[in-house]
Order: sequence, then C-alpha cells, then structure tokens
Amino acid sequence: MGNDNISNIDSGFNSEIAIQLEDVRKNFMNNEGELVKVLAGISMEVRKQEFVSIVGPSGCGKSTIFNIIAGLLEPSAGQILVGGVNVQATTGHVGYMMQRDLLLPWRTILDNVTLGLEVKGLNKKDRVELAMTYLERYNLDSFAKSYPSMLSGGMRQRVALIRTLVTEPEIILLDEPFSALDYQTRLILEDEILSILKNEGKTGVLITHDIEEAISVSDRVFVMSNRPTYVKKIYEIGLASKYGSAMKARSDDAFKQYFESIWSELDIQMGSAI
Repeated sequence: MGNDNISNIDSGFNSEIAIQLEDVRKNFMNNEGELVKVLAGISMEVRKQEFVSIVGPSGCGKSTIFNIIAGLLEPSAGQILVGGVNVQATTGHVGYMMQRDLLLPWRTILDNVTLGLEVKGLNKKDRVELAMTYLERYNLDSFAKSYPSMLSGGMRQRVALIRTLVTEPEIILLDEPFSALDYQTRLILEDEILSILKNEGKTGVLITHDIEEAISVSDRVFVMSNRPTYVKKIYEIGLASKYGSAMKARSDDAFKQYFESIWSELDIQMGSAI
C-alpha cells in the first residue's frame, strides 16, 4: 500500500528547507474598523527534520503564524514556501496538532485515528490497516476499541498525534499540546512525542508558553517580539539531540543560561503572561 492511496501529496517536497517564510505580514480589521498589524515582516527558515519552538509574549501572533504555514490563513504580504513549494499549491504536507486532543467521544480510538484517512477517501480496509500499524508501533493497539473517555490525558494526546501522523504529513505543527497536562505527564510526553517525530523523520514546530519546554525539546528556539511581531532572536539549542532525550537536556549546565537569556528577550508587560 503506497502513499498514493492515502493522499494527493505533490512531489515538490524535496527541499532541505521544510518551511520558509519571507517577509510575511498579516493585518486584521478590529470591531471598530481599524487596521491592526499583527505580523510585521516575519522571515524564518525551518530545516527538514528539525524540531523548533516559537515563544513570545501572549497575543503576539504565534497561532497566526501557524495558520499561515498550514495554509488556513492568507498573509497580507510575503511568501510562504513548504518544501520549496508555495503553501497554497501544496497538499497534505502539514499536520496540525491542537492544544486540545479534540478526539470525538462517540468514536473508538481506532475510528478517531482513521478520521483523516476517511476524509481523504481511503477505503475502510486500507485505513484500518494503516491506523493499526501506527497504533501497534506506539503500543496503543490494545486500546483500539476503547473510547476517549477511557484514556488518560497523556494517552489521548498520543492518540491525537497518531491521528495526525497517519495521514503522513512531512511537517507537524504542535500548538501547545502539553499545556492541559499535569507536570509529570508533560515531561514524559515531551520525550515520547520528540522520539516519535524523530523516528518518523518529521519536521516539528512547537508553539509553547513554557520556555523550559522549548529549550528541552528544540534544535532551535525562535523568540518573537510584541505586536506587530517580528523574529527578535534565534537561539541554537540542540540539547535534546545531544542527549537523545528532552528530560536529560534539562540537566545540562547550559539549560539555565538559555532560560535566563530567552526570558530577558521576551517583551513582557507587568500583569501579563507569556
């Protein structure tokens, strides 16, 4: 069973640069009819199979950047290339994992995982076979007939990731996927998701409010300014790759230095959260 059965992915994804934003700007109209500048010329590159994080002040437009990369939102100006191809011309390259798992409670775990394949028109036999391959690979096959309410928060997020992976995108966008979990589960899941993405050869981009999380999992961290937003600084981290573990990355002597430096770059106003 080849990729042609599950998607209409074009053959353009052969660039070593997975994502390229060139002077991307985005403006919105507020309720008073006034122009609000959100993105003020974002330029950034994410290399193929790299894992990066985006951090910045609350409301700076991080989710707007994600929606533009995913092709869900058009920029007011600038260009977005995914795998060397204009994002509007690509199909199936980008998978989006939300903050909430958004599993459908009336569908079994297997039926939740196959949802994207069902939308793509894959026949039932092939989509079940492919979904079970992924569930078995990550030790969730015994829960295939269970319902989301029977799983812990961490397990639900693993299922949500598999649902994203099974459609075989090249890039996974992760919009604060750990924020609703308890601290211990977050630490475990950081390592697991990082390992899964590396194992699958995917490019990962994480939005997070947690600076420590960004440092522990990322090859690089992009620090955004306040609105109108631009890339204020890029940090080369690579601790997770060095140790093969996000958990072990936290024990490196440089970890605290990175935290203090990134924190100092954030434009935090009194009374606001990151």
